[in-house]
Amino acid sequence: MGASQSKSADDTVFTDIDASAFDGLNLAPRPKGLPAPTPESKAKLHQLLRANHQFYSTLYNSRKFHNHTPHALASAYFLGATPETLYELYEQNTEPLARWEEDSPAEVTDDDWFELLGDKRYERGFQDYFQEKITDGKTFDWKEVFSQFVYDERAPGAIVHGLFGGLLHPLIHLGYAAELDDWEIASESLTLAATGYQNYNFDLLNVVGFSKPSPGSERALDLLAAIRADPAFDGHVSSKPGQVGSKDISDLVESHSEEITRYINRFAVGKTSDALAENLTELLVAASLLLTATHKDLDSANPDLRLPQYDFFILHLFTSTQASLEIFLNPKTAELFSVELKYQMVQKLWTMFIILYIAQKRPSVVLARVTEPANPDVLPGTDSNDEVWAKIYSILFTESEKYDSHVLKAVRGLLFTSRHVTAAQRAHYGVPDEAQGVEIFTLAAYTFAFSMRDQGYVGYERSTKTLDIKP
Repeated sequence: MGASQSKSADDTVFTDIDASAFDGLNLAPRPKGLPAPTPESKAKLHQLLRANHQFYSTLYNSRKFHNHTPHALASAYFLGATPETLYELYEQNTEPLARWEEDSPAEVTDDDWFELLGDKRYERGFQDYFQEKITDGKTFDWKEVFSQFVYDERAPGAIVHGLFGGLLHPLIHLGYAAELDDWEIASESLTLAATGYQNYNFDLLNVVGFSKPSPGSERALDLLAAIRADPAFDGHVSSKPGQVGSKDISDLVESHSEEITRYINRFAVGKTSDALAENLTELLVAASLLLTATHKDLDSANPDLRLPQYDFFILHLFTSTQASLEIFLNPKTAELFSVELKYQMVQKLWTMFIILYIAQKRPSVVLARVTEPANPDVLPGTDSNDEVWAKIYSILFTESEKYDSHVLKAVRGLLFTSRHVTAAQRAHYGVPDEAQGVEIFTLAAYTFAFSMRDQGYVGYERSTKTLDIKP
């Protein structure tokens, strides 16, 4: 569960990762169909993460896109990828990236870092600044440094807020830092949080604070269904349908602040660590179904819909929720944020659920799209969960020529969901234990992997073409 800290950055090795695990919490049992990581793959993972950190920037393409290499490498590692596959994955993921060449307009310092938040021109300056803070000592204690910035009184709440910028990439990045206990990924997360800091007009929302009584709770999936049926959001169209930008989010909050606030407050966020973990588990279930059960149904008149097609933006709700659980439940990072800050983080995540759901035109969640798909070709053809995961491994690493990072981390996230969510929790959230004789989230993982085998990247098509959206 994570990397041991060392006195030299060059000596960092992931000594605490259980080879039978498939995430940083060492959830078990590992499906027999997935090969276990080897010492060689562990060493290769470390080598490639280090190379990515040293040579490639955290942002690229005019600083509009994020470096996903750690996400892809860690997910593939936990799924049992060989050293050779990890190297191929590294080569593919780094090909479009920008190398560290351009410098900041000026150095980022203790005296001005909080004044430069949100300015992507200072990407390299932030990276150097945070890295120096973490490495200025013998232990490379990134968690202590992270906490210092989280609680800095000169920018109260800024880093936590920044974790939710950039389509949640800083938060997802922090989840991988927690899993691997990796100071380099942690410094990258801080950089992404600092450069991705945006207001989004969230100050217009009148949400229930930590010190106020909690409202009565309603289930997340039921609230999303209510949002879909609410005429208040009819006719809302982003500037680029199916593609969400920061201006779309800000405009949506400004035009519908009262309605959005009402739905935020109908989901009761807990006031203890256990209750907050339960909130995240519920959001994990909701996000998994938002990802895998909202596609348009098979239409014989439209051959493009032969296989399900999935949404890029909704996928980030799913992977950021798993990342939050990895941070909150890992003993090494559980105290990184106070209970009150965790409360705010869960509330912010639920807010992003609502906003992205509306921005993506409120797709309909139909569980039967996973349990009884219109096209039987997407079913695994076996009721053995171990055999299904063996087929998924084959699809990802022997049948595919490209390893899209979003596919890998979504599949690994569904594996996490299959082990983390208990039978009692499934029943409470209205999700069956299995379908077609296969555990429900394992079936969703197979459908997702199989469908993405020939489609390239997640979200290549806009949501208006791929999702069962409200007319």
